[in-house]
Amino acid sequence: MQILTTTMAGQTVQAAMTDLGRYFQEHAIIAEPATFARAVAKREALGSTYIGAGIATPHYVAPGLTPTLVIAQSQSPLAWPDGHTVHLCLVLVLPPGVADAQMIKLMTALADATWLQRLSTATLPVIQELIRQVMEG
Repeated sequence: MQILTTTMAGQTVQAAMTDLGRYFQEHAIIAEPATFARAVAKREALGSTYIGAGIATPHYVAPGLTPTLVIAQSQSPLAWPDGHTVHLCLVLVLPPGVADAQMIKLMTALADATWLQRLSTATLPVIQELIRQVMEG
């Protein structure tokens, strides 16, 4: 799974997801940014992807995608649809049916409140390295 980092300039969740959609398009991960933003909004309506410590894990699943994790830090706090404030998104972009060992290791680590808090206060390069260590460990 490739791991990328970026910042989100959007002041709202919708604007931030649109920014991320453009980032994914620029990096040839997806073809249509608006489709990504709509899919994330639809998924959030089913149940929040907020996991604690100012972190959310929105995800986009569609055929033909290369498994990718984008670590996206918001330049300003985002009012997440469930009422929490989010400043870090760990965005998974996956084809249907993908649940490999790396992703399972990441999800297990994210269930640890201490590790989650550590991610919450780290810089993007440190977050990327912590996640890489977990996924490769």
